[in-house]
Amino acid sequence: MSRIALDTNLLLLYVFGVATGGPRGKRLDRYRREDFNLLKTVVSNYDNILSTPNVWTEVSNIWDFGVGDRWRRDVPAVMRRLISKHVEIAIPSKEVVDDPDFDRLGLADCVWLSVLDADTLLLTDDLALHAIALSRGLRTTNFTHLRNFD
Repeated sequence: MSRIALDTNLLLLYVFGVATGGPRGKRLDRYRREDFNLLKTVVSNYDNILSTPNVWTEVSNIWDFGVGDRWRRDVPAVMRRLISKHVEIAIPSKEVVDDPDFDRLGLADCVWLSVLDADTLLLTDDLALHAIALSRGLRTTNFTHLRNFD
C-alpha cells in the first residue's frame, strides 16, 4: 500500500482545498488554487494519507488564523472526516527528543522522520525537513519543486 505524508502546511492546504476549493486565510496566502489542484492530483496517486497526532494538532491550532466566519464550520468537518479516514501513527514525544535534528526541526518534524517507511512519500515545502529526510535515505519530495510559478 502506497502512502503519502503531508507536512503541516500542505495538510492545511489540503484540508482547506477540500473544504473550500482552495487556500483561504493568512496562513495559506503563499498558495494559489492551482497549488491545491496540484496537491490534490499528487495525493490521488496514493492509497492513503499518513498523518500523526502532532501534525493534526498543528493544523488544528493554526487553521483559523485569518479565516472568515464563512469557513468556520466546513474546515473542522473536513478535518474530522480526514482524521477518521486515513492512517495515523502516534509516537511518544520522549522517543524523538534525542534526535540530533530536534533543535532544528522541532517535535512534529522529528516524529515524521521516525514514522516514515519505504512505502511512504513525505511531501513537504519545508526545505530543512526535506534535506534531512533525504540525508536519511527517506522518500521525500519538495512541493515547491512541483509548483508552477507562471
